[in-house]
Amino acid sequence: DDDMLLTCGDDIVKLWDVGSGVCKYTFQKLNSTFTACAWFPDGKKFTAGGGDKCIYMWDVEGKELDSWKGVRIPRVRDLAVSSDGKHMISISEKVIRIYNLENKAERLINEEELMTSLSVSKDGRFLLVNLTNQEIHLWDVTDNAKLLFKYRGHRQTRFVIRSSFGGCNQTFIVSGSEDSQVIKMYF
Repeated sequence: DDDMLLTCGDDIVKLWDVGSGVCKYTFQKLNSTFTACAWFPDGKKFTAGGGDKCIYMWDVEGKELDSWKGVRIPRVRDLAVSSDGKHMISISEKVIRIYNLENKAERLINEEELMTSLSVSKDGRFLLVNLTNQEIHLWDVTDNAKLLFKYRGHRQTRFVIRSSFGGCNQTFIVSGSEDSQVIKMYF
């Protein structure tokens, strides 16, 4: 509901009250490096992950609810949660991981290049991933994941560019670019 804001970096995640600017909670995991965090749709919990090969889930009151650790969790570059709260998606290097939070199943999608960011459509069916080779890939992740389109035209060399779905029915994709342009693409 835009009343709270998450920030992450090094070994902490902070939860801020937007109205007052006050930090409500600091979530800390020693020897962790948080690079991404994402809200669940209920606004009562969130997930954060990073370079320590762990992903954590907390509620806004400071309680750790769950964690994913170990060798199967590589360095997390970005995280998202589906709008129904049933799936958590993470990207790392060249692998997209889709966690089914209800049955604890995990699906992997291999990419061809290093990824920098991801966005999930409102219905949870489509993923956009930005790659270091300056492409944006649109995936249909229902049942058998399928790469639908590869988009080119934006520049991404020094900064992380986050593309997103646009329009009321999310019928197009929009992306910033390091050459100060905004690129609009249809699918």
